Amino acid sequence: MMLKGTEDKHPLAIRWLHWISFPLLALMIWSGLMIYWANDVYRIGWGGITLLHFFPDAFYNILNLPQRLAEGMALHFFVMWFFALNGLVYIAFLAISGEWRHVVPDRRSWRQAILVTLYDLHLRKDAPPQGKYNGAQRIAYTGVIVMGAASVLTGLAIYKPIQVNWLTSLLGGYLWARAEHFWLMIGFVLFFAVHVIQVIKAGWNNFRSMVAGYELIAPVESLTRHQSAIRTRRAFFTMGIAAVAGYGGWSWLRSRPEIGEVAWPFRRMLQFNQRVAQLYYAPNHAAPVFPPSRIQGLRVNGDVGLGHDFDPQNWSLNLKQLANPDQVRRLTMADIRSLPAVEYTAPLKCIEGWSDVIKWTGVRFSDFTRRFAPESTQAHYVSLHTPDEQYFVGLDMASALHPQTLLCYQMNGEPLTSDHGAPLRLVIPVKYGIKNIKRIGTIAYTADQPSDYWAEEGYDWYAGL
Repeated sequence: MMLKGTEDKHPLAIRWLHWISFPLLALMIWSGLMIYWANDVYRIGWGGITLLHFFPDAFYNILNLPQRLAEGMALHFFVMWFFALNGLVYIAFLAISGEWRHVVPDRRSWRQAILVTLYDLHLRKDAPPQGKYNGAQRIAYTGVIVMGAASVLTGLAIYKPIQVNWLTSLLGGYLWARAEHFWLMIGFVLFFAVHVIQVIKAGWNNFRSMVAGYELIAPVESLTRHQSAIRTRRAFFTMGIAAVAGYGGWSWLRSRPEIGEVAWPFRRMLQFNQRVAQLYYAPNHAAPVFPPSRIQGLRVNGDVGLGHDFDPQNWSLNLKQLANPDQVRRLTMADIRSLPAVEYTAPLKCIEGWSDVIKWTGVRFSDFTRRFAPESTQAHYVSLHTPDEQYFVGLDMASALHPQTLLCYQMNGEPLTSDHGAPLRLVIPVKYGIKNIKRIGTIAYTADQPSDYWAEEGYDWYAGL
């Protein structure tokens, strides 16, 4: 029942956007900025000319954003579920309650939006007719919902570009999807900025209506003013309790004991995401293969496990099978090369965001397993270590047996160099580069999930594309 002297200004759908959806979106943007810092290549320009470089170091220093990619990704992949589920519930509420009529633009909204913009820019003297929401507000509120849905789709396309390759292709490919996801984030930042300015400009009564859901209008009787004051206090008290609870919950999450350099709730979510990814994993989903004209030189990135005292003449591969883990079999490069050679040109995607297209030559890991460890095909995992044991990765068996997973000994038609893992490295384009271990010294088939170097530093153990 509406109070006398008040107007039902902000229905529940809009207050929901303000007090639930926007904070979730702010967390997504915050964690996204931590991720973008790892590979800040976004700019406005052409060729070698840059007019504007997004997010220079000063931006991160002012906001005190940590330069920690693992933490940003863990946070991003934690909040994304709440963001997506909140969006689904919100859209369902709009449809069932009928409040979509207050939000969705009608045929007059576009002309009204132009007039409102001209008025706000002081290019028009008279304000256009104002209903509950003018055309510009309807377009903005509907636009932010569409942008939220597009963020989920583009995020999924760059999160699992191989397993949902149909979506990634629909969006123009991996690089286009990354750019689209970035520009949507910029759109959200602009929406926030304009929205805050408009709220300040509209004054206290409008801000109160955003919290309580109604706007006090004149003339107002003293009793109604008293009733409205009570309702306002209740609304602000509820909002304050919710804000304190939200901040307390967030502080609790961040202060939990760590598992592999991230708080355990975030690690548990990464593990949940792994189980979900494994449900829709398909071995027939392959990384894109390119013609030789697309070949690039692979940048040198990471040297853990590539000790300077390594002697390639004394190298051998230690093989530990599932049935006899204590028994070690030693293989040479002649053993590896006795298997059928396979080559293809495919990208290696770094978790930092860059991607290089390389021609790889080697033998399929599945062929290697069938030849040298046939009884280990029932293992659940594979563990690989460098000769000095400094770098190590763990793979799920399904990914290890993927047709594109290679034990590689040539890159771009030439033998591997020391910097790129000579004499033998792993190439698994359905995983991020952190799984593509250089200079393999030991391969062990296991029943239990093995340790992983970067998972212990806060990253996702599965690291699947």
